[in-house]
Amino acid sequence: MTVCIGSICNKGIVISADRMVTLQLPPTEFEHTGSKIDNLTDKTLFLAAGQVLPATEILKRTQAKLVTQPVTAVEEITKIVCNVYKEYRSEQIENFWLKPRNFTLDLFYKEGKCLNIPKELALALDGQMIQYNLGVELIIAGVDNGGGHLYTILNPGVYNCHDKIGYVAIGSGAMHAISTFIVNNYSVNFDINNSVYDTFEAKFIAERAPGVGAETDMGIITNAGIKFFERKEITLLRETCLKIIKP
Repeated sequence: MTVCIGSICNKGIVISADRMVTLQLPPTEFEHTGSKIDNLTDKTLFLAAGQVLPATEILKRTQAKLVTQPVTAVEEITKIVCNVYKEYRSEQIENFWLKPRNFTLDLFYKEGKCLNIPKELALALDGQMIQYNLGVELIIAGVDNGGGHLYTILNPGVYNCHDKIGYVAIGSGAMHAISTFIVNNYSVNFDINNSVYDTFEAKFIAERAPGVGAETDMGIITNAGIKFFERKEITLLRETCLKIIKP
């Protein structure tokens, strides 16, 4: 229950996210002080929607890998995040369904232990493991020698490039945000000022979706690095947005 947004412009990338946290049991929503946007490199950001704890673990493991495997290409960084996502998901599958039965994924599949248990149980376990969802959606946004890039990583660890479209959103407010870009005829050729406004407007409209908060984080990624907006700049964007949408 959240929204994370990225857009490509002629100078780089603009990103935005809310700060709403939703707990399922009992149902609780609150604005958190922590951001859903984290650094991977000096020109690449990690945005997470969904379950906080798995996203935090994926981020921590990825950051550790990037220390020992320094890369700058956004696609290569995305592949590292994607592999971490799949590794963590496999660990969770083993912990939930297999280790209580003294199995591992390798034992269950590669060594054929699934053949030594009743067929009905093996099929049920297989179905549950295939359908298991970490409940985490990610955006990897960054700038490299090829310009600005946007990737998403979704369950079960599949990544997609959104450079051609030029914008992307994840979370419960994703459709509201995407619709805003469509209505505004957004283009990767827009200058950075237009991109900043359109991205904020997409975030503002997404606040109509359940679980999306008003608190906003925004940043810009260019060849010079990453710059996050100050509170007064976010406030000015909101005031401008209200004048345009509700004149």
